[in-house]
Amino acid sequence: METIHNSGDTLLALINDILDFSKIEAGKLEIQPAALDLRDLVERTAEQLAERAQRKGLQLLAEYDPSAPTAVIGDPIRIRQILTNLLGNAIKFTQQGDVRVHVTVDVPPPREAGPAIFRIAVSDTGTGISSEGQARLFQSFSQVDGSSTRVHGGTGLGLSICKQLSELMGGTIGVHSVIGQGSTFWVTLPLPVQAEPDALHVPDPALTGVRICAAVNHAVTRQLLTRYLAPWGITPRTADTGAEFLEQVMNELATEGGQVIALIDEACTDMSDIELLQALTSDSTLAAVPTLRLVSFVRRAEVEQDPVFGRTPFITKPLRYDAFHEALLGLLGKIPLPSASSTPASTAQPQLTGAVLLGEDNPVNQEIATLMLESLGCSVTVAQNGREVVDCAKKSRYDLILMDCQMPEMDGFEATRLIRTWEAELGGGTSTQPIPIVALTAHATPGDRAHCLASGMSDYLSKPFTMEQLQRVVTSWLAQSAAPEIPAQTGSTQAGDAPPADAIHAAPPTVDRQAWHSITALQRPGKPDMLAKVLTLYLKDSQQLVDQLRRGVAAGQAQLVNEAAHSLKSRSAVLGAVSLSDLCQQIEAISRRGSVMDAEPLLDPLEASFADTCIVFQAELKKRAA
Repeated sequence: METIHNSGDTLLALINDILDFSKIEAGKLEIQPAALDLRDLVERTAEQLAERAQRKGLQLLAEYDPSAPTAVIGDPIRIRQILTNLLGNAIKFTQQGDVRVHVTVDVPPPREAGPAIFRIAVSDTGTGISSEGQARLFQSFSQVDGSSTRVHGGTGLGLSICKQLSELMGGTIGVHSVIGQGSTFWVTLPLPVQAEPDALHVPDPALTGVRICAAVNHAVTRQLLTRYLAPWGITPRTADTGAEFLEQVMNELATEGGQVIALIDEACTDMSDIELLQALTSDSTLAAVPTLRLVSFVRRAEVEQDPVFGRTPFITKPLRYDAFHEALLGLLGKIPLPSASSTPASTAQPQLTGAVLLGEDNPVNQEIATLMLESLGCSVTVAQNGREVVDCAKKSRYDLILMDCQMPEMDGFEATRLIRTWEAELGGGTSTQPIPIVALTAHATPGDRAHCLASGMSDYLSKPFTMEQLQRVVTSWLAQSAAPEIPAQTGSTQAGDAPPADAIHAAPPTVDRQAWHSITALQRPGKPDMLAKVLTLYLKDSQQLVDQLRRGVAAGQAQLVNEAAHSLKSRSAVLGAVSLSDLCQQIEAISRRGSVMDAEPLLDPLEASFADTCIVFQAELKKRAA
């Protein structure tokens, strides 16, 4: 199976390289700039390759100069493509040591309009490249080692494509390498800085007075920690031996000052992280020190399942700036606000009052949206289709209707039209104002918004939506009242039809369990296990949708295929089954064209992905029932 998998990956890489090369040669590849967080893009790209590097025993680090702007305009897909190629090559050709991506600014953004020049450099401690080899590096179909006995495969197109992509974006690419000392590949890109870039060099008041003692024996990691902590006003004390680290913690505790935090990397020169944790917990004074672990992806499962220290907070390497910041705040019991605000985190948030009618046919989305609305203080009635929405609206008075646009029997547009017609027929002075109707749709073009509003809907919310987005829209239509604070969430809770755009370009696992954290964050004390309930609902009838897809394709029934693909896509995406949801989205797009024959090759991969997803969900249910 591993051989088949590796062969498939190799073939896919070859095809993708040739297709991209052909597009560039034909002048058909266009750069599509968009607003992006460059630091997050770089760190997450490195994170996707982390396991490959760590299984070789390499240290993979992503360092973004704290003085560099992060909010820029650029093509995220093409920047990620260049970075993935450079990092992948560095990992492939490095047998021991480090692989490091470092982002700096060569030319700062001008005061008037104009881009900043960013430099993205990927360095390794590999064998290096001769001057003759460097001269051939960026040529098409060229390999540094062209012999028939070379160890590593490939088309020889990757660096050529990187060169042409960087030039299409107005940048340059180059290499510096010395035999026996490694290589550094660099790309410079002119990227406009967004009009309102995020603040830099501002100490975080929540971390004022914090003192960090770090047990880290890797010199570059120590430098990275120091650079990332500096903008928050923290200068860490670092040690590369266990004895020195424990002595530092004792000294800091004996000194008057703020909170002391222990940061433990996987290994010191003389002690493992487990031995350091044992030393901390065995001492009554040291046991009270909040501790954060830095662990590699390849050890994540082992760390989570550790019967003794499995509950000790940890973050994975390579270190990500925002994740590190959030982990420190969580360690101190302080939760960052979901958006930039001057309101203290302890301030009670306004809750909403009102009766909401939710028109949604997908049971998984029903459960999550209902819990979101109830967390905001609303009472919720669920209708399965447009006809039920109309009936409920006529029988009871609701303060707001959330209307899914695509439902069986009657869609949201027709239901809205009938409700508006009924309201107009009531007429007279006794009639109340029209019920606000907010469209819920997976389509997010200006034309879709105009269609919703032209159909009589009052507002528009694009799926997938976060808790904050839902609260913002619902708040504009419902009254507020002072109420106990809503439990803050460290991540965005989403309900909807598709994975975030950024996730489409990654190579996702069978199930992204991060989506589960968003659901469990809505769990209320004394209530049934929310995640278990949603997983059970998914497993109950999702097989019927898969069977319906195959029947519909065999019979050439585009409408049947469209409905099944849409429903399975929606529930799979909200539970983190990204690859399965993506396959459903492809089939749904094919069905909209009226012919479903092109969907047949996707059915076997979809069924395989569905089976893998169900295995993960069933295992989680067994674990929660134990």
